[in-house]
Amino acid sequence: MSQTESPNEITDAVEESPTPSSLSRRAWLGIAGAGAGIAGAALLGSGRAAAADLDPVLVGGTHTGNTATSFENTTATAPIAGPANALKGVINSATNGSHTILGTTAGDGHAIAGVATKLDNGRGATWGRHLGAGAGVEGENTAQNIAIAGAANGVKGIITQATNGSHSVLGITAGGGHAVAGDIPATAPNTVAATWGRHMGVGAGIGGISVGGYGGEFVGGKASVRLIPSTGVAAGPPAGAGHLRGELYVDGVGDVYYNESDGANFTRLNSQGGTSLLTDPKRVYDSRSSGGKFGLAEVRKINLGQPGGASGAVVNLTVTETDAGGYVTLYNGDSPTKPNTSSINWKAVGTDIANSLPVAMSADGSINIYANSATHVIIDVIGYIN
Repeated sequence: MSQTESPNEITDAVEESPTPSSLSRRAWLGIAGAGAGIAGAALLGSGRAAAADLDPVLVGGTHTGNTATSFENTTATAPIAGPANALKGVINSATNGSHTILGTTAGDGHAIAGVATKLDNGRGATWGRHLGAGAGVEGENTAQNIAIAGAANGVKGIITQATNGSHSVLGITAGGGHAVAGDIPATAPNTVAATWGRHMGVGAGIGGISVGGYGGEFVGGKASVRLIPSTGVAAGPPAGAGHLRGELYVDGVGDVYYNESDGANFTRLNSQGGTSLLTDPKRVYDSRSSGGKFGLAEVRKINLGQPGGASGAVVNLTVTETDAGGYVTLYNGDSPTKPNTSSINWKAVGTDIANSLPVAMSADGSINIYANSATHVIIDVIGYIN
């Protein structure tokens, strides 16, 4: 191009020239593009046919073939967001809603897709950086009434061969913001949680780690945290193996349990240690009128009642008409073995002695009575432990 020729003049000259019949359409586009430079874009007028497979790129034209036109850059050491780009779009005076690259699909494919074949470069197949206050990458889906973990996603990340430490979505921030944030307006339909996780195996649905702060923080207008029992959960702590220290669990009737050490070592937290004393204590067992005197090392199970789902009772234990010195032990009716403890002791024949004590009950309100020496036993309930 001479210094006196304008791009428009070059374009006009090319458009007025007939296409040589001896040149293929592809070759002609290449020659015209080489001669006209940037003005070659004017070759793509409305009268030119759509590009077919492997034809040169027609900027502003239409591609109707099955083989995608590709751009390739073989630079190996360019930095992130550097000058080595296979395709680059630039808008110098963008207004809200403008896009440097816009992908639209009416089918089942992806509007924009990125594929990285170098597996160890640590960079994203699709990557975005915003130097202002906007999002580096943003996705929007306007479908409504989609089920949890359904197909309508603003942004979706999938790893099919994940190793420990891999993330389908990773957020990193060096400022005061959030690495990953979820925000749902009050009017949104089918809303469960702003940030939600589900693990189909034995791992956690959502996990949090902080080196010097809190692993998790929760604020709610109704309550900060809600523990939801699984459908059909029975009353009482969870059973089975694999439980670890620090677990919290809520059963089917709303009782909360904390696991004190590895294994199933749960302690109920709500109403722990609360005792309701009876206005009128009640006698629940007297061997003088039921069963006769205990023999040597005999065990009997009795029921103390269980108002309000009580887990224990405060009782007054009396032994009378003893045949010799001995002791009696009261313990949980579910326990298969007697603990190495005593609830009352005496030293001689013909002793009458009493003692008040708490005792844990089984799920149906029963306890075991063990006597190592022949004696009558009387049990009066003074109150219940919730």
